[in-house]
Amino acid sequence: MQQLENPWWVKQVGQTITLGLTRQSIQKMGDLYFVDLPNPGAILSKGMPFATIESQNWVITLNSPVNGKVVATNEAFTGIINPPQVTVSWLVRLSTLGK
Repeated sequence: MQQLENPWWVKQVGQTITLGLTRQSIQKMGDLYFVDLPNPGAILSKGMPFATIESQNWVITLNSPVNGKVVATNEAFTGIINPPQVTVSWLVRLSTLGK
């Protein structure tokens, strides 16, 4: 499986972290056909594989750039993408984990 180098943008507001794909990453992937994201409640650790994307050019596994608990996933990216062109770039929202 392919890996993208630095595919993310990460935005934190308070206790919420939003993970998204950069425009450049989406362009490299081409049309997106299927996205497998974690369910709300899943705990992500930095470097942990958590999403698989099937696209025109690759099948890619994405590793989490941060630690957190999934609180929401972007429905535009869930399951089979129809139409395959996606213009929204956030994938998941996480809450920070207490120490």
